[in-house]
Amino acid sequence: MIDVKDLLERPDVYRENCVTRNINLPFDEIIACIKERRKLRREIDDIRAMINTSSKVRPNDEIRAQIRERGELLRTLESKEKEVAKKESEFLFMIPNLNHASVPISKDPNTEVIVREVGDKPVFKFEPLDHQSLGEKMGIIDMESGIKVSGTRFWYLRGDLVNLQMSLIVHVLGMAQERGFIPALPPVLVKENAMLGTGFLPADEKELYRVNHLTDNLFLVGTSEVPLVGAYQDQILTLSPGKPLRVVGYSSCFRREAGAAGKDTRGILRGHQFDKIELVVVCHPDDGDAQHLAILDLEESILQSLKIPYRVRDIVSSDLGNPAARKFDIEAWIPSQKTYREVTSTSHCTDFQARRLGIRFKSNVDDKPVLAHTLNGTACALGRTIITIMENFQEEDGRIRVPETLLRYGMLKEYLRPLV
Repeated sequence: MIDVKDLLERPDVYRENCVTRNINLPFDEIIACIKERRKLRREIDDIRAMINTSSKVRPNDEIRAQIRERGELLRTLESKEKEVAKKESEFLFMIPNLNHASVPISKDPNTEVIVREVGDKPVFKFEPLDHQSLGEKMGIIDMESGIKVSGTRFWYLRGDLVNLQMSLIVHVLGMAQERGFIPALPPVLVKENAMLGTGFLPADEKELYRVNHLTDNLFLVGTSEVPLVGAYQDQILTLSPGKPLRVVGYSSCFRREAGAAGKDTRGILRGHQFDKIELVVVCHPDDGDAQHLAILDLEESILQSLKIPYRVRDIVSSDLGNPAARKFDIEAWIPSQKTYREVTSTSHCTDFQARRLGIRFKSNVDDKPVLAHTLNGTACALGRTIITIMENFQEEDGRIRVPETLLRYGMLKEYLRPLV
């Protein structure tokens, strides 16, 4: 959530910010709503004060009549203020974070701002197969059973692909812990407030699975960022520059893919259920930019350790999403598609989520609590990383070599073993 006081003082900044993100909001109506609520609040406070003053005087018929009249007016104003407050809240949840000063501005979300390309793309003397063809030939990807049991965009991983995923989990968690991230296994069902607080509601409502709306009213997470950040709701932390709070979480994730009809229908690239290892940082505002680059460096180090070719994109304003002030994507090379595809990203959300969730900090005991900054990044999208390994490490005879760094965990041999 944005700073309401700042919005009233600099409305044109927020208008222009929305223009750069292709978001059209009724700012005149929003500002009028905020001012109306503040006016109602002042009137309510004044009437309460009058009632309190009158109640301290020896009552007579005139005073009793005044108290009754003011009480009726108070109830009317409170009812109206409640309606206006609801409308104001809905408006404020629609306003995105302000762009970081270094964000590339473009109204076309497909604009590519490439920071760097790393690693050599494999050169094949044969036509490389896609991961689904490779996996089905080996019996380690089972699309048919996934569709039969759960529907489209579901699958089974079997045999050494399971061992590959487990090895990746151990490998990535280890690298994250070496950088000071504390591991966590968070819940994947969360309350509505956690989704609102992290910015996934109302913006991404169509992509979320809602469970038992009339009874439990819980949401399946699309990323463990939600429970990892939400865990610090209404807390006052101790933070200082260079001493952030760092957490790494592993979870299954769920997305409806409502806007993806016809996209990436082959294989395990885009599904309703997938597993990720997520990084979350809560830090002092002065430390935000440095922590963002530190997350990006860890994400790159993970791909480098696997020897996967990739590139880094600086995401333009119109593709940031509501919570992010700045965002980087890392895209890995997919030989069968002859292009790069996103495998990880990292976002600096400044105080946007912290304001919604009430995450504050003190550097010293006597300091006044102020809002922290939150950041997140995907250390490893396991399904997509498996795809890049299968396709980049395939050989002409159909065998798939295992990245050397993963052999140390004892679950894999030099090549993935077929089940058929």
